Amino acid sequence: MNPDDIASLVMRTLYITIRLSLPLVVLGTIAGIVTSLFQAATQIQDQTFPFLTKLTVILVGLVVLGGWMGRELQLFTIFIFDYLVEI
Repeated sequence: MNPDDIASLVMRTLYITIRLSLPLVVLGTIAGIVTSLFQAATQIQDQTFPFLTKLTVILVGLVVLGGWMGRELQLFTIFIFDYLVEI
């Protein structure tokens, strides 16, 4: 295994990590912004409200996107094991 192969595997691993985490991060960010705007408009200063809304949105996102994430991880794992057999 030469350094180019290692760099390629690391790059592909980072890409799949970003690809799988980005939808949930975006959902959490959007939920936080909407919650902040709602709190600013209604002058509600509850500390748990933003946490619960983000938690709920991210859990719903995991339920909706969980199958896709699982398939992507499964394909990546199969790729890694196939690549290790070739070495």
